[in-house]
Amino acid sequence: MMSRPKIYSDAYQLSLNVFERTGKFPKYARPTLGRRLEEASLNLTLSIYNALMTDAKNLRKRRDHLFAASECIDQIRIESQVARDLKFLAPSPYTDLCDLTAELGRQVGGLIKHNPQSKQEASQATQVESKDGTLGDNST
Repeated sequence: MMSRPKIYSDAYQLSLNVFERTGKFPKYARPTLGRRLEEASLNLTLSIYNALMTDAKNLRKRRDHLFAASECIDQIRIESQVARDLKFLAPSPYTDLCDLTAELGRQVGGLIKHNPQSKQEASQATQVESKDGTLGDNST
């Protein structure tokens, strides 16, 4: 069996963890908060998978997948906090989810930071930056 990158294994483990936890939510919360958490965790895993499988020459597409993964992490953090506040998640399972999302956030952030921008994107970013270091249009 081929070994998967740590970031993918962590995202997959988070998805399993989320499904295990949401199965214990009250019946009335499963179709709403439970489902949203499950979908976010699956979308995270798929976004990471797609980023890893994207051709190294297609930097923009890879970055798009990584940013989508980052958004999924944020969604999972917020929704798991709501689940904890509603007492659907006990402190220990909530802490487990927090630890996994924090680790994945560091990994995704590192990939975003070290995934070089295309020359065109870097050129556009430089053109937007003004001489005094602020962003925006200098015509005003």
